[in-house]
Amino acid sequence: MIIGQIGIGLALKTLSKSINLGWIIASTLLLDILLWIFILFGIESYSIPSNYEQIHHFNYDFPYSHGFLAALCWTLLVYFFVRIYTLRQKRAVLLSMGIFFSILIDIVTHPAEIPFLVPNSFKMGFGLSNHIYVDFVFELLILLAGLYLYFKTSYSKTFLGRYGLGIFMVVLIYVDFGQLYLSPDPTDYIDTALSSLTSLVAIIAIVFWLDKQRSHRGPVFKSPQSGSSVSEAEN
Repeated sequence: MIIGQIGIGLALKTLSKSINLGWIIASTLLLDILLWIFILFGIESYSIPSNYEQIHHFNYDFPYSHGFLAALCWTLLVYFFVRIYTLRQKRAVLLSMGIFFSILIDIVTHPAEIPFLVPNSFKMGFGLSNHIYVDFVFELLILLAGLYLYFKTSYSKTFLGRYGLGIFMVVLIYVDFGQLYLSPDPTDYIDTALSSLTSLVAIIAIVFWLDKQRSHRGPVFKSPQSGSSVSEAEN
């Protein structure tokens, strides 16, 4: 499921009115994008467990995309790249936060398959995905909270801006829930990776476009001195 990561991205958007939501969602989905790219190149892999019909969760071998140390490295890499390329520290911090919070959600939802350091080191994961409906509700609540904050700190500029993102989120929720009842073909690893990667890129592109249909008021937090919104000036 990815709706939890998207919810985190929506919440982070409220910290800045200048950066498009699509870039933030890209940061929260970066580890999954890397996963499917690495699977295509044979660097990482997944398998379908015998009890898939009950848990609807793949078994992953993904130390370079989702390992805890690897995720921290990707976080720092994105921070330094964005900081150097854009000269904007706030933007770099915001995008790196998206990656960091994403791995935290994965640790909660995945079973003990996330390496702490190197591939064969201690594996992390609380296994919420072993209880598929609990996992779905957990991530749905994160998404709804993110949507509430997003709409609270923005307003529509067009008809599409008023309804577009909300409708798109409903579609994603429906698709995510529907996947709980799908049975993948265990031989279509390449097709699964390509379709997953295409879906992630399409989600980012659509969100990027829909966010342009809204205007943003900036951070939800107020300055204790003046009561006004925190300055949007980026370091």
